Amino acid sequence: MLHRIPDIFASFNRLRKDPLDDEVDRLSSAWSVYILLFLCTVSCTQLYIGRTLECTPLSNYPSSWVRFFVQSCFIQPVSHIPEGFNPLPGFKPQLSFYPWVPYVLFLQAVIFFLPKFLWDGTSSRFGIDLKSILKEAKTICKLSGEQRERRINELTTYIFAYLEFIYDNHKMRFTSPTAFFYILKKWLYFLGSVLQFCLMIEFVGSRQYDWGFIAMDTIIKYEPYGYSPLFPRMVYCNPDYVEDNKMKSESFTCVPEMNVVFEKIFIFLYFWTLFTIFVSFCSAVHATAIFLLPAFRYLAFDSYMKKSGVNLNRKDLLKFLYTNLHADGMLIIILIKDAFGRAFAEEICRNLWLKADIQDGDVPVLTNANPYEAFDPNVKHFSPEMPFLEKTPSKNKKMKEPL
Repeated sequence: MLHRIPDIFASFNRLRKDPLDDEVDRLSSAWSVYILLFLCTVSCTQLYIGRTLECTPLSNYPSSWVRFFVQSCFIQPVSHIPEGFNPLPGFKPQLSFYPWVPYVLFLQAVIFFLPKFLWDGTSSRFGIDLKSILKEAKTICKLSGEQRERRINELTTYIFAYLEFIYDNHKMRFTSPTAFFYILKKWLYFLGSVLQFCLMIEFVGSRQYDWGFIAMDTIIKYEPYGYSPLFPRMVYCNPDYVEDNKMKSESFTCVPEMNVVFEKIFIFLYFWTLFTIFVSFCSAVHATAIFLLPAFRYLAFDSYMKKSGVNLNRKDLLKFLYTNLHADGMLIIILIKDAFGRAFAEEICRNLWLKADIQDGDVPVLTNANPYEAFDPNVKHFSPEMPFLEKTPSKNKKMKEPL
């Protein structure tokens, strides 16, 4: 019986399209993780498949002894750089071999994924069920016509009822745990990238923050028989062995071929990490400003409302933001916009405003732009204590009476 080969790209596609994350988050949670796992595989191949070292022992040794010396040089902790090749100030004339590289790359992938793991565990644990809302929003995006309008109406009814239930019962009067973990996730992505950079500087770059630029310059100006300052292409090996009951030692010149590959891997990671640091920092600052600074939240939501066909004065919009929508509602709008587009987020904003307006007994303030003719204020409200996505009852069981 043949077993199905697992699709190694399926999990990557799920991470790349997860609506709980935006494009900046996926740089760390998806792209960085898979890049590091790919490089980990390449480094394992370079280490354990093929020839990792080429040494030149004395000619009077048989081939079996040559293999012994090569393996001894590979497993011993330290080899020496030839004298006269010490291009960096304070650079020690010895280095450890790099069988630990695959494990370090795997650890870096885990560090990049930890904020995603935390966010998945907390996004629907406090307050509103974000996963169910985004799942329903994904389904609505595939619909059209009256069915789409009805499902949008039902979705916004559920969101509005749940927000009203949570905040009117004073369960989250002063803060929103879900929004807090969203901001925390953003900063953890930034701090994780900074940690990666510091680790590379400490263990690979000899505590020089510009080592990536130095290594790149060395590669560009490469000359025959040149030596990289970080991953030397020629080292001395001094293995010990016993012959005639006496301890002896020999010195050989070795070429660590794996260093050529490892050098390129860490140079690439140096610049990739700098890029993720910059992008994740900008994203974290933007998310913090939206949820902690009223002016930024007002400006962000005001743009949604104007383009959706609703004109409000500042007083009414602030009242809607902090009386009806709150931090969780703003978070829903942001996630929907990042995952399914701005136009769909504007539709959700419009419907939420109409429901709040009708509840207060006011007349909706609408313009002719993007009219929503199928809005139905009498749609059934879901109970906040019931799950949004209900299972279809079995044919063998009778359906329960409606509440």
